[in-house]
Amino acid sequence: MADADPATYRAISRIALCQWFSVETFSDHSKLTAWMVGRDANLVTEPCCLVIEVQMLGVIDENLLPAAVRDIPKIYIGTPSFSCELSKLARMGFYSFIEKPCTVEQLSRRVLAALDYHEQLLRDTTRIIDRVRRLSNREREVGLLVVRGLTNQEIAAQLGISIKTVKVHRAKVMEKSGSDTLVDLVRCFDSFSRLGVGDDS
Repeated sequence: MADADPATYRAISRIALCQWFSVETFSDHSKLTAWMVGRDANLVTEPCCLVIEVQMLGVIDENLLPAAVRDIPKIYIGTPSFSCELSKLARMGFYSFIEKPCTVEQLSRRVLAALDYHEQLLRDTTRIIDRVRRLSNREREVGLLVVRGLTNQEIAAQLGISIKTVKVHRAKVMEKSGSDTLVDLVRCFDSFSRLGVGDDS
């Protein structure tokens, strides 16, 4: 959590003691930014959430955030008159907002719900990784070209294979990735690539 208010620290610590989860605290934006940027090299694999004082957002460069951090549910706390633009909240990733002053019970409900949400997201991400890894090297090549918008004819020309073979691979890619539509396939490959997972086929 990132908040300079000791009362918020105490509230989160009480929740953590009751629910058996750990807490990292950041008293200023530079420490929070350093933690977030570090997630590029250390992808988040356990359910977590960020509780952030909205006043800190004005000095955070959201362009530095790796994809792994954008996926973490964020609970913003503050007053209704905060000056941070809503567009920045969206780019940072948004889950919930709590007006100050707030109770331990309010924080507890939001934090536990955010942890449940992130746990489900991580399970979905794991399934995506497993699905893409089931693709053969050629199927993955075809899939990547499909999501880039190439036609079957263009893919065939680029890979030096027949259009019929492209169609066969394309059907396998859709089946193995669990994608019903092209939009599903794009999301699948986008999630896979954003996680920085290497090709270990």
